[in-house]
Amino acid sequence: MVIQISTPQDLDNIRNNLAGDYELTNDIDMSSFGNFIPIGKSPQFTGNIDGKGYKIFNLSIVDNSEYTAFIGRTNTGSVSNLGLENVYIESNSHHLAGLVGLNYMATISNCYVTGTIKNTNTSSLYTGGLIGRSYGLIENCYTDCTVIGGKVTGGFIGYFTSNLSTVINNYSKSTVSGGTDTGAFYGMTNTTSKPIYENNFFDKDVVGTTNYQTTGVTAKTTSEMKTQSTFTGWDFDNVWYMEDYPALRAFANIPTAKIETVNVDSYSTPIQSELNKTIKSTKELRTHSEPIQTFIQRYTATIRDVEGYLSQIHSESTQSHRSVRTGNRNVDSFVLPIGSNVYRESKTIKQLLSYVKPLQANISVLNVMRDIPIYAIVSTQKNTSVTSNEQNMSEISYIQNPSSVEVI
Repeated sequence: MVIQISTPQDLDNIRNNLAGDYELTNDIDMSSFGNFIPIGKSPQFTGNIDGKGYKIFNLSIVDNSEYTAFIGRTNTGSVSNLGLENVYIESNSHHLAGLVGLNYMATISNCYVTGTIKNTNTSSLYTGGLIGRSYGLIENCYTDCTVIGGKVTGGFIGYFTSNLSTVINNYSKSTVSGGTDTGAFYGMTNTTSKPIYENNFFDKDVVGTTNYQTTGVTAKTTSEMKTQSTFTGWDFDNVWYMEDYPALRAFANIPTAKIETVNVDSYSTPIQSELNKTIKSTKELRTHSEPIQTFIQRYTATIRDVEGYLSQIHSESTQSHRSVRTGNRNVDSFVLPIGSNVYRESKTIKQLLSYVKPLQANISVLNVMRDIPIYAIVSTQKNTSVTSNEQNMSEISYIQNPSSVEVI
């Protein structure tokens, strides 16, 4: 079961269970706690601490005995994703460091230390910014400390003991001072049983001491240390990013994935339409499609009132006017009403043509040239009374000075 750490007291209580699994839930400020006693001097710490990208600020340890650090000694286990900022750790004995005094076979990863590490005894051994002496795996860590040591002092670690030590992708920009065997990255390394070093660097412009180098530990200028291409083999997509010097992503809350440009094709089902797009810089795109072959027929009917005067015979009649005029313009036409059906057909009409279909009725209109009464001659199939000053006449005929007008 993971034990959560959120307060200075929770941090101090780790010493009560040195084999536990711990994780931080927030940053912890130790400035009001007072002097902190190192965890796991005897017995050793065998558990796991995951800082989860949180930091411990202002940790202060003054202890004049061996294994003075946040964790005095480890034996297996791990410490990861933990930052110690502005520490002050002082001793006059051996194995003095910021994070671990003596590391035996534990994995230390994604951690860093800033502050002051001070050994007041010039004869003391193994002082380092991160670790005093190590036999285990250390990767993706860095120090930015003022390290003051005795013998075997390094800005990152005092002493890499044997080939049980593996040191990968770490750097130091600590300033270092000390006695015999004092170096920028390490104070001493075992040359008989040599540790494994890969892609480790230190800033030779700020170290202020001997620039010990070996294969896999390289001195760089400050300018080079601030250039990403210097750090060959490092994972800048998931572990590191460049700030001023390299910094750990675990503490920055920034995305670990690459930012890539992805081309996306968009497909629309065509509906017999034409779409023309010319795009340079587009934030909004509107597309217009033509409709789906829709034909609309519109029928318009015009209704007008027509008054007709016809004889009372139930018949169909047709009257056609083409306005053929050779005489007077004013024509009075009198037709006795008859019952009939009237059909009107028109196309383009400015002058109205009316059509009346009579039942076998012939109508002739004679127009005179002078103001003389005009009478119509009507022939029908049966005797019909026609009123024209006379009663019961089948035919009436009166023509004087005729001028022929034909109505068809």
